[in-house]
Amino acid sequence: MRSGLPERKILVVVATNLELSPLVDAPAFTEGTPGALRGYPYVDILVTGVGVLPTTYHLGRVLAGGSYDLLLNIGLCGSYGAPPVPGDVVVVNEDRIFGLGAEGERGLLTLREIGLVKSGDPEDGFFSTPEETIPSCLAGLRRVKAITVNTIHSWPPSIQSALALTGARVESMEGAACHYAAAKMGMASLQLRAVSNMVGPRDVASWKIREALASLHAVVPPLLRELK
Repeated sequence: MRSGLPERKILVVVATNLELSPLVDAPAFTEGTPGALRGYPYVDILVTGVGVLPTTYHLGRVLAGGSYDLLLNIGLCGSYGAPPVPGDVVVVNEDRIFGLGAEGERGLLTLREIGLVKSGDPEDGFFSTPEETIPSCLAGLRRVKAITVNTIHSWPPSIQSALALTGARVESMEGAACHYAAAKMGMASLQLRAVSNMVGPRDVASWKIREALASLHAVVPPLLRELK
């Protein structure tokens, strides 16, 4: 808790109600409609749906009509290689919209490289979280570079291509959209992910979703208390 400072209003953003379990023992939140988190009067939950499009839409609408100080995105992710491994919780301190740009002779060209945006503009699709803004209760968690994808990678050649282009450690389908919406509103944002699977040929039966969620929600309550 920030002693002596005004209480912040926090918006916790998740793609699905599944990713709130076991933090929330309550009926499902309605997609696109913010709801209060029981026991945390300064926290609202927003379930956006999966992917960049619904996340951007719902956040744009909710943030335009709300008065939040911090956007906290939590959820699951896939890892490109150990570490991290399934069950680990990571702080995403760099994220980008993967594939945003144009094809060149030597690979993907970003929007800044083709002169459509300036470096540092939110529309560039690159986002970072300064270390000094990350709460102290997360000090023991690995910091990772992420990419936000429209297609979950599972084909080995596309996995190698993504790694070669980005050097990412994990991927999600919403992270950079959350950072983008926060940046456009002049808000701080933070992204916390739990690894449910290794990126590779799709084998959902082998994913460690239950273990990942348990790890994630061991971290979230003390984080919310510190952020208050």
